[in-house]
Amino acid sequence: MAIIIPSEALRVARALLNLTRSDLAEGAELAEKTIQRAEAGLPTARASERLQAFYEQRGISFTGSVDLATGAITGAGARWRSPTVLPPDGNEGDNFKTESFGVHFRAARAWLDKSQRFVAGETALTQKTIIALEQAGDHVNSDFRRLREYYEGKGIEFLSWGDTSRNVYYGVGVRRKQMTAID
Repeated sequence: MAIIIPSEALRVARALLNLTRSDLAEGAELAEKTIQRAEAGLPTARASERLQAFYEQRGISFTGSVDLATGAITGAGARWRSPTVLPPDGNEGDNFKTESFGVHFRAARAWLDKSQRFVAGETALTQKTIIALEQAGDHVNSDFRRLREYYEGKGIEFLSWGDTSRNVYYGVGVRRKQMTAID
């Protein structure tokens, strides 16, 4: 059975790499319209396979569990590939993208497929603040908390782990929050 990567996870992967659809189309050797359809929830198996291979070659891994009986995917998302131990052994750390911010707001917004203007209106933050937070720029902690709570309220889970004393995070990404028996 071919696994079709969910459209939300495809948008998150593109956001993590900070690519336009045009850049992705050129790099993955697909038509831009094919990418647009895949990110809108209408992917073909071929497009999904090509996009998955493209992203994985660049250090992105996809998350989720597949129910083999139904094909349903839970906990779908995308993140930067991360080491199995911290700190990474030897030169292993060179093989992983690190970020100085443990959350990736641009990826969360990509999951929802919303504009910065829309999110600003929903959170009562300015668009300038959304941009600064997405670029891991200077920010007010209350703005950071408000935006994080907004995305978490929409069912998004932020992924990362790292060394907070050095401000280095691995495996940064987002996924759909997995529901537990008590949720």
